[in-house]
Amino acid sequence: MEEDVLGLRSPLFGRRTGQWRVEPLLFVSAALFRKNKSFEDRFSHYAVAGGVPAYWLQFDDKAGFWENVRSRVLTKGQPLYEEVEFILREELREPRYYFALLQAIAQASGGSPRS
Repeated sequence: MEEDVLGLRSPLFGRRTGQWRVEPLLFVSAALFRKNKSFEDRFSHYAVAGGVPAYWLQFDDKAGFWENVRSRVLTKGQPLYEEVEFILREELREPRYYFALLQAIAQASGGSPRS
């Protein structure tokens, strides 16, 4: 997106007047998305969503951790389902090596990797 908006061929090239880097939320702040839940629930959700508010908003407040993982992360068509693949493809030159590593970890831990 940065390249599209501010890149050499963009009409906005050279017109940027400032820049703010938005950092992920710390656990204390992110956990407020599930403030009425147990510490274990908040910690588990943080392990999946980190400090990204958009990810936290995908979770159902009334559902527990594993129900959210099943319905919001492991279900095709949900925004978080392909997020890991999307990020790896955007950030890395050769994502296939990382996919292979993740697949090996999933198989070694008894998980079933997606095809």
